[in-house]
Amino acid sequence: MDFVGGSLKLKNVKKKPLKKKKKSSKKLSEKIEKHTAAENDDSKEGDPSDYQMLRISETQEEARSPTEAERQFEAIQEKRLLEKARKERFKTHKDKVDDYNRLLDSQSEHFEMPKIGPG
Repeated sequence: MDFVGGSLKLKNVKKKPLKKKKKSSKKLSEKIEKHTAAENDDSKEGDPSDYQMLRISETQEEARSPTEAERQFEAIQEKRLLEKARKERFKTHKDKVDDYNRLLDSQSEHFEMPKIGPG
């Protein structure tokens, strides 16, 4: 038997073509204009504005270095990944199947009847 994949085709139902929505460049251009206008206004003023303070805080967040705990976490993650790769590198297919069978043997099956009472 030959089976054809895909969705069901209904008779007398015409498929409507999907129309892609075009992204408006209008919003993007408005944002750029506001940004440049804000920069021009900021450069004219002598005192720092909220916008400049926001930009300074954003650059500080981008430039911050990871903490000691973050560095330790990344080092441990990398060490574990390398150890796992080292263990898996030399396993043959037969070894992998044996390990999988041992894992399945150690697990109890959900449809097994529990032993109740003596006997």
